Amino acid sequence: MKTILTFIYCFFVFLSIGQKFDSGYVVNAEHDTLYGKLNITVNTIIKFNHNGSKSKLKKLDLLDYGEVKEHEFYSYYAKTAFPHITRRGIIYLNSGDSIHAYIFKESARKINYYNLQKEKAKGKIADIDAYHIFSETGKINRYERLAVPRTYKAIIGVKNKDNDKHDLYFGRELAIGKIDLYSTYSSTSSFSGGMHTAPVMSNELTLVYLLKKGEEVKIIPRNKLSLQSGDLLKSMIKDYPELEAKVGTKGYRIKNIKKIIEEYNQRK
Repeated sequence: MKTILTFIYCFFVFLSIGQKFDSGYVVNAEHDTLYGKLNITVNTIIKFNHNGSKSKLKKLDLLDYGEVKEHEFYSYYAKTAFPHITRRGIIYLNSGDSIHAYIFKESARKINYYNLQKEKAKGKIADIDAYHIFSETGKINRYERLAVPRTYKAIIGVKNKDNDKHDLYFGRELAIGKIDLYSTYSSTSSFSGGMHTAPVMSNELTLVYLLKKGEEVKIIPRNKLSLQSGDLLKSMIKDYPELEAKVGTKGYRIKNIKKIIEEYNQRK
């Protein structure tokens, strides 16, 4: 019994320990910004001391909170307010509307997020043109919906006879210019098993690059079939023969694709 009580006590002590800031801030539901000492616990509340007045505030009742350091605001809201660790972003819909969101799960075809009403939601690629995610340093990571002809899916082990169709992918923007470069993950399935064992299907996520030149989009795998990947890359930059000749040499392999595309885009 004593062991159980000790465990319960330690558990609640753990919940009460979090990040503490002597110079903190909170933004309440009325958009008022208050300053004071802040203790961000690992449960659903924060402890706030504003001019000697102590209070416990529910994280999801606030619009923002964090630390003030050298006149800069460092928000901890996205990291700690929700059951999941989230990242602040904006989702741009086909309709022209946009959603300010806290995104906690991404894939090549959908995203999971909390909206400003703190409701959990899913965004399907068919409804979304693009989305942006803001890093803590203020950098914007941009993701765009791309339509990829199914002909190129054969490169990554997915056979498809209907080559007139397109598949949609969210691609993370890496370089923009005469050729746009994006990265994403493609899921491939394979079966394994021996004569005396049941077949097991496994899914593998493969890092691939998406190159967009005009209306043409190609998938180039990073880790597999490097010779074929090199040929595909060369076909996209064949109007720059000096650069095309370098592909496959040291410093100009598929893993250096961002450097190659940036060099291509800088050519006048």
